[in-house]
Amino acid sequence: MKIYLYVFFIFILFGCAEKKIEIKSPLKLKKLLKIKMVKIESGTFIMGSKNDRFGDKKLHTVRLHNFWIDETEVTNFSYSGGKKSIDSDLPVVNVTYYDAKKFCESLNKRLPTEAEWEYVARGGLKNRLYHWGDEKNDNLFNGRKMGKKGNLMVVKSFKANSYGVYDMSGNAREWVADSYEKFYYNSSPIENPLNKNETKYKVTRGGSFKFSDGFSSTVSFRSFDNPNNQFNDLGFRCAKSSKVLK
Repeated sequence: MKIYLYVFFIFILFGCAEKKIEIKSPLKLKKLLKIKMVKIESGTFIMGSKNDRFGDKKLHTVRLHNFWIDETEVTNFSYSGGKKSIDSDLPVVNVTYYDAKKFCESLNKRLPTEAEWEYVARGGLKNRLYHWGDEKNDNLFNGRKMGKKGNLMVVKSFKANSYGVYDMSGNAREWVADSYEKFYYNSSPIENPLNKNETKYKVTRGGSFKFSDGFSSTVSFRSFDNPNNQFNDLGFRCAKSSKVLK
């Protein structure tokens, strides 16, 4: 009888332990969530535009080191820690800047800088409005079409740009790391710029399903919001410096 009790005790102790999923490192969590990143090689580009909306008018040279960026916006599946639902493959939205920053840091990543985001959004094309050229094409991104109400779509619903990165012209706007100042481009450094100044707002990048005008889906479009705000068309993706990627 004592032997049976001992065996039963061992079964309960170790059998139950085997069912427990313990995430011991950000790398294991990244593998569990299948978050794919794309390596972006170092390069120099002309940032900004000739049209002014929220301070993007000044054209200026930027030089970036190698870095990695998520190929898609962070999804509900990833943000929830791997919980499956009907909305799993939609971008997570209604998150504050601080929520986004915390999630990226939990994976030993960070939010992309504004310059990194634009460099990737351009997809290697120089002096173009969109990653496919200069003509707006509603069939190439998820924006508000002809005044009709739009909705979020699952990630990868549209073709990736030449870097293999998806949905940077529409679907959901994205938080980036920079603080917002309208005339920051006038004094920003050439190499790896990042506005760390304490300001009231943080920069957001990209268009969304709510925007119908062609300018908001351009690669240079910048906007801003209070970092505590949440919107149903505002999400994020993460990035990581190449030299610390493991």
